[in-house]
This record gives sequence, C-alpha cells and structure tokens, in this order.
Amino acid sequence: MDHSRFAIGSELTVETGPGGLVRFAIANQHAEALVYLHGAQVMHFQPRGQKPLLWASPNTVYADGRNLRGGAPVCWPWFGPHPFEPKLPAHGIVRTRAWEPVETARLHDGATRVVLQHVNDPAGAWPFRCTARLEVTVGRELTIDLVTANTGDEPFTYQDALHTYLAVGDVRRCTVHGVEGCTYIDKTDQHRRKQQQGPLAITRETVAIFTGHRGAVEVEDAAWGRRLRIAKQGSDETVVWNPWEVAASTMSDLGARWPEMLCIEAATCGDRRISVMPGNEHRTRQVVGLAG
Repeated sequence: MDHSRFAIGSELTVETGPGGLVRFAIANQHAEALVYLHGAQVMHFQPRGQKPLLWASPNTVYADGRNLRGGAPVCWPWFGPHPFEPKLPAHGIVRTRAWEPVETARLHDGATRVVLQHVNDPAGAWPFRCTARLEVTVGRELTIDLVTANTGDEPFTYQDALHTYLAVGDVRRCTVHGVEGCTYIDKTDQHRRKQQQGPLAITRETVAIFTGHRGAVEVEDAAWGRRLRIAKQGSDETVVWNPWEVAASTMSDLGARWPEMLCIEAATCGDRRISVMPGNEHRTRQVVGLAG
C-alpha cells in the first residue's frame, strides 16, 4: 500500500525498513524518531544533541508476526497472558499487526504528529467493537497517547500498557525516583506486596508493579550522567522491568544487552481494568524526556 501521501517534505519520510516493514522516519528541529506501522511501535527517539532516549535491540527480528524488542511496544487489550485462553498472545493482539496511518502533521511548535489506528474485528480474539488509536508527538519530548474508543453498543473493560524501553548507560547504576513509599507487587518474589523504601535502585532482576501509581518518575542514569523523566496520565500502575542476566539469556533478541535498557511502563494491569461505555473513549498517555 502506498503511504506516500503522509510524507511531510524532509521532516517525515515513508521508508521500507528492515524485514520490509514500513516506517515513518521523522527528523525535525527537536529530535529524530522512527515509527513503525508494525505494532504502531516507536522504535527510536533521540533529541538533537543527545543520546537516544529509547533502546532497541540490535538483535530484533523485523518480520511479520514477530514482536519487536525495544522502543515502545503497545500492550492492548490485555497485559501479560490472557486470563482465560493461554494460547492467545501475551500482551494482546496488536503488537504484530500493521496499523493504518490516519494523519500526519507539522505542529506550530515544530513538533511532528503521527496518528495510527487499529480497528478491532469483534469476530476475533477480542469480541467488542472498538478502535485503538496511537497518537505520537515528536518534539523536545516524546508523547505517546493510546486512545481506546468504544464504537459498539455495550460497555467493556480492558487493560493496556506502553511498554517503554529506556536507553541507559548501565542499568546496574540506575535509580528510579518517584516511587518512594509506594506499594508494589514483586513478581520476582511470589507476587508479594511490598512497600518501597526510598528510591528504587536496580541491583537485580526487577519486575515491580507499582499499584495506584499515577505520578511521574525520574530515572537517574549515573553511567551517562543524565536523568530521564517519564510522566503519564490515564494509567493506574507503573511497571519497572529489567530481566537481568539469567532471564535475559533465554531471550535471543536481548541476551547480553540487558544492561543497556530499563523498562518503565504506563500500565493498567494486574487486577485492574479500564471501563469504557458505548460512545466513550479512554486515553493513556506517556511522556518521555530529559529531566531539568
């Protein structure tokens, strides 16, 4: 399919990337970014004069039917394994599907906007009439909005997450601020509920779901001497994840690269759900940028 009508001069070009996957390459006055139609996945974001803020595995297999390791994968309309049907893919049905472009635009402040959409087939794995829309704004910060609209005549509940891989100098020297005193589910310790004492230092395998957490966090990256700020809206949980050496060794597209990334996810997961009435929509937003 020809998507050339969505190009904006040299600011946004339409490319065929690795594996024949179509992507929008953005280069404006603020930053560079790559947005794949496959999974509606932002795989690269780099402000001018800075190191990349998102991490993408050099071992990612770019192919139809494959998840892309890195960037900001979209988990929708469930998080983790399906609660009733284990044969369905983890984290939902949209990560390996090509989304349709809806709009591209140059904004007044020099940022670039891309809107992609997935129209759900209620005869498939998710039996509701709805659409998922991803709005990506590339400016000084990267803003990703995942909007779920109920286009049917019955309410439904769902889960979502923006499973964002942050690029760091060395995760073993990273500390997450903004979770002090918060309750979290430690998935590495039989899903026990714990209370975070002080900032979270990443010193081992970490799979922590901070429940009822709606604020921003900052990642102090000592190796690169910078702090990343991750703000959000419309999300009840914040997930912090790094698999560490043993678990990463079982992932062919991650392996020894695990110290280069830390996932901070705006999510509604676990035992929480988002309810959407007919004719209404819900917006989950995540904003990634440099602190200070």
